[in-house]
Amino acid sequence: MAGLMPETIRTRKLKVGMSSPMPKWFGNELKTLILDEVHSTLFQNSSLWKGREVSNFVDNKMKSNSWTYDDCLRFWSIFNAHLLIKNLNE
Repeated sequence: MAGLMPETIRTRKLKVGMSSPMPKWFGNELKTLILDEVHSTLFQNSSLWKGREVSNFVDNKMKSNSWTYDDCLRFWSIFNAHLLIKNLNE
């Protein structure tokens, strides 16, 4: 990156990452997908998580539009595992 960005930024010790706007995405762009998946039979009947409890959690967050970044992180791993399993079964 030498020559492409300011040296003060390139050589500083503290690296600052950027996080995605997951709460916004969960409440808007991904809302329909998430709700469809957590209410699916495959998600509800998984032996890896408690489908009804997770879908209730998601429903409450969606209704109140109160997703926090930590809520998203808690749910994201389950959601990704579900999508992987779903795609493997297709």
